[in-house]
Parts: sequence; structure tokens; C-alpha cells
Amino acid sequence: MRAMLAAAASAIVVSMIASSSCVGGAPELPATLSSIHDDVFHVSCSASVCHGGAGPADGMNLDVDPFKSIVNVDSFDNPGEKRVVPGDSEHSVLYLVLLGPHGATQRMPQVGDPLPPDEIDRIKRWIDAGAQNN
Repeated sequence: MRAMLAAAASAIVVSMIASSSCVGGAPELPATLSSIHDDVFHVSCSASVCHGGAGPADGMNLDVDPFKSIVNVDSFDNPGEKRVVPGDSEHSVLYLVLLGPHGATQRMPQVGDPLPPDEIDRIKRWIDAGAQNN
């Protein structure tokens, strides 16, 4: 009887794992500024020295206080546009340049491969959720 219960429990656990990874795919990564900073900005933007260090490109330092450098800040290359418009990724230069060239700005990151779609989506979700300093 114990063997049958253990086998049934194992089958349920395997079924739950399989259905969660097959139906919904991998869980969404957190869309907070702190997690995006640690997982995306620090790795792909500031570690290359482009948007970090003593002289970040266009004054956009994504390593130290990225909120202050991007939210409601005028775009350097695209006058009249903001780097991040809280709640509106479609009008946020930061999001648009991750998809490809936008206005006078090339695709970002310029060095290396484009960001994976799940990381771009994560930034989009953060912006659309209000671009909080969290």
C-alpha cells in the first residue's frame, strides 16, 4: 500500500512539474528596477563601460542609481523624447532602442548580441507598471 501511495505521489509531482513548464513555460522574471539592474543593466550595459564608470555615454549611468538617469529624463539623441516614460513603454526610448534603431539612436546594446526577448519584455513590464524605483 505504501509503495502504491509513493508511486501515486511521485506521479502527481512529476505531472505538476511537467504541466507548469509545458503550459506556462518558465516563470516570468521579476520586473523591478533592482532586479533589472542586477540581471540586465549591470551585465549588458554598465559592465561594458558604455553606461557605467566615470564617463557614461550620454550621461546615462545604469550602474549607479539608474532611476535618476533614465526615468523622466530627456533623451540625449532624440530631442523631445524621454528615456523612460512611466506607464508608457511605447514612448520610452530605452525600450524602443532595445528593439532596434530608434530616431538618432542605434540598437542597444551596440556591443554584442541584442538582449534576449524575455529581458526586453521584463523592461517593458517594468515601464508599463509605472517604472517604480523598486
